[in-house]
Amino acid sequence: MTRPLPIAAGAGHDEKMSAGPTRHDELQPETANRTILVMNHGRDALGDLCTALANAGYEVHVGDSLAQSHRILGKFRPDLVVLNPLVLVPGGVELELLEGLQRDEDPVPVLLLVEDLAALAEARQMRIPFRDFLLQPYAPAECLQRVELALQQRARIRSLHVRARQLESQVSIDFKTGLISELYFKRILGTEWKRAQRHQHPLSLLLIDVDNFKGINDTFGSEVGDQLIRAVGERLSSVVRGSDVLGRFAEDEFIMLLSEMADQDEASVVTAMVIKRLYQKMMKPFVVGDQSITVEVSVGVSLYPTDAKNGEQMFEHAAVALKRAKATGRGAAQYFTSDLQTAHVARNDMENELKIALEQKQLELVYQPIFDLSTGQIVGLESLLRWNHPAHGKLIPKHFLQIAEDSGIIVLIGHWVLREAITRAAEWNRAKLTEFVSVNLSRRQLLQADLLPTIQSVLSEVVCST
Repeated sequence: MTRPLPIAAGAGHDEKMSAGPTRHDELQPETANRTILVMNHGRDALGDLCTALANAGYEVHVGDSLAQSHRILGKFRPDLVVLNPLVLVPGGVELELLEGLQRDEDPVPVLLLVEDLAALAEARQMRIPFRDFLLQPYAPAECLQRVELALQQRARIRSLHVRARQLESQVSIDFKTGLISELYFKRILGTEWKRAQRHQHPLSLLLIDVDNFKGINDTFGSEVGDQLIRAVGERLSSVVRGSDVLGRFAEDEFIMLLSEMADQDEASVVTAMVIKRLYQKMMKPFVVGDQSITVEVSVGVSLYPTDAKNGEQMFEHAAVALKRAKATGRGAAQYFTSDLQTAHVARNDMENELKIALEQKQLELVYQPIFDLSTGQIVGLESLLRWNHPAHGKLIPKHFLQIAEDSGIIVLIGHWVLREAITRAAEWNRAKLTEFVSVNLSRRQLLQADLLPTIQSVLSEVVCST
């Protein structure tokens, strides 16, 4: 960059350029009040350019020196910068100034004026953050077109950021209840935990489940279910204090964070008080449309720092406590304890072992005779499930059936039992050894909509293969 740009002399002041008596309310809407900073710093006379921009309705400010550019930027943030690269030196303050305009979600576009492609390459080597460039010679109309294009691109970027913020707002708010969403609540929990750790204050986390919500949904329909969840959220909102946070978690669960408590004693008192008020609020039936619905909730509680080391662990422990609360019956509250954690780990281990048992054929059926008391003859057999556990030996169902039921593995086990029992029954029936074999079905199997089709399918397969 050795030669100055051959642009006619003109205004070179730290003054706003105007095109005579034109007022802002007479400017075209697409250009009115748009500000442009021309960074020239006295290197060239850019009067024709500044006049063309002002005539087009832009508010033009010229920085004839670094101090002037700083002063202008201190007053306002321009919509666009027109830059004469001759004012820049590698690593200089002017370059830092331009880079500072690019460091947020609304970067200011820079239009670069260069005399040839070699100058453009040099500008790129200096890492000048420009959006577009003009080579000499250029017409004012072309310059105005490039300026407007750059401003349109900036407007689109702004629009994208606004949309992103709207989406983030939608993610942070649960649209059914207007409460904080699960994702955003977890962010708040992480922040509050760090603050509690720093100030050595306790926290209390309550995970609240609407008991039998699926049954309510199935009975009255999803529209009533949605209205009920909103109503439950409103009642819970009346329980929390001003410093507490309430969010919706999953379809039928809510989560509550209690903070601003001085010590563990106060945390225990406040938590007990909130739980008591919560159950009092739930005692009154909910009226949804023409339906009166009684709602019970189960609550799992975890405290920091007595129960958990961080926010994530607080949530995990509250979930463990909630699971125990639901297992003891509806409408119960359960605080997390180390014994619960031990039992929870043991249950998880057994769930995993049951999956392995199916894969490795550790399950078997034994058969108990069924007698006709009038004749004393064996008329049938009852199939009984056993688990040949590699570490604990032969286990009867009372040691694992409830875990299989709760986890859903019972459906897979039940399908295996059906196939095994029907296969044996077919063999013994052909040999005239027994009239029938009975199979015990779990509660979850009886609730399966495809139970009869499954039995018919297994019967067809066995008959076809024998």
